[in-house]
Amino acid sequence: MSKRISIRLLGRILASVVVLLALVGLTMLTIRNGNAYAGEPGRTHRGFSGTGGPTPTPTVFGCPASTMRWSIVPGAALSSNDNVSNGLTAISSTDIWAVGSGTDPNTFDSEAVLEHWNGSAWSGVAVPSDPKGGVSLQGAYAINTSDVWAVGSNTDSPETEHWNGSSWAIFPQPASVIGTFATLNSVAGVASNDVWAVGVVPTGTEKPVIEHWNGSAWSVVAPADSSLAGGLTGVIALASNNVWAVGYTFNSTTNQTLVLHWDGSSWTQVASPDTSSTDSNILFGISASSPTDIWAVGTVETTSNEEALTMHWNGTAWTIVPTLQLPGFGGGFHGVSAVAANNVWAVGYDYSTFTPLVAHWNGSAWLVGSGQGSGDLLGVVALSNGTAWAVGQSAGTLPLIERYPTLMRTTHCSNP
Repeated sequence: MSKRISIRLLGRILASVVVLLALVGLTMLTIRNGNAYAGEPGRTHRGFSGTGGPTPTPTVFGCPASTMRWSIVPGAALSSNDNVSNGLTAISSTDIWAVGSGTDPNTFDSEAVLEHWNGSAWSGVAVPSDPKGGVSLQGAYAINTSDVWAVGSNTDSPETEHWNGSSWAIFPQPASVIGTFATLNSVAGVASNDVWAVGVVPTGTEKPVIEHWNGSAWSVVAPADSSLAGGLTGVIALASNNVWAVGYTFNSTTNQTLVLHWDGSSWTQVASPDTSSTDSNILFGISASSPTDIWAVGTVETTSNEEALTMHWNGTAWTIVPTLQLPGFGGGFHGVSAVAANNVWAVGYDYSTFTPLVAHWNGSAWLVGSGQGSGDLLGVVALSNGTAWAVGQSAGTLPLIERYPTLMRTTHCSNP
């Protein structure tokens, strides 16, 4: 099982615990959250304030709650249960796709979930039937309104599905990955005949898997280092000779960050920092506003908790950018979207409060706060008009979908 899937399962379990405790009337959780909000001895506490409870008032380093005006938007009425949206892609403010999975109420098998935003409401879209079953979609990317890809996995192989403007269809996978239980986690492209998808083969020693679409078929492209272990969780394509992928690899004891780059002829590993050689460092998402302004986000697992991880590429090197430490169990980032050098969103989960974690880069500092409701945000897309969408998993049957309307003043907020 990949690390990404493990973290998502943990988020679902913790969210379910919150609901259960609330139903039986226990108050210990509220007390524990209250203590966490006040700050625990010996830990840096930034980004949240309040007196406890599962749904804190969103704050940003002591700024008014209105500074981060995220709101929950109802998703489509779906026939499946336990629905989660893992990723999304936007063509415009009136043409957005969210992809994920749900559970068939009759067979209890995983099935793909596809939702579309038309500017006023989310609606479910018919998914193609895969005879293998067990379909879960992890990521999506749109070349244009009639050329959209979604990737993930079925029972034993990667899954690639395509929207042609009127319907979704399943496209065949290369023979070498069929039956390997590989999962494709992310997809990106620069043209209809130049699309990349990345993921992991989880059997045995985990290995990255990279696939390319040339306009007619998917093929596997191996990294230059064929011995490389680990997995890939995110990919961006800036040009036909400038594609980045991130994830995790292994040293002798734990996970470490993994960054690969495609220069038009081969995939090679690029040096990336870690907080230490003993803490687990994993990257889950990557986004860029330009070739010299690229962000990657993830989590750091220490012996006691998790912490958010953000890294930046300035055209020369990757560096870790300080962000925040959360009390208690901590938290981390799962997705990122960069529109400009001063407009970057990152989303994730706060394990101590069981609430979505949101953060905004204003060009000089990360401003950190909470989304709405309870759950885990797994993907985000920011638009040039100042809006942003985030999707994930809530404690209910519907995917968690949140929207940010308009960026407000943040210069009055204190820096991290």
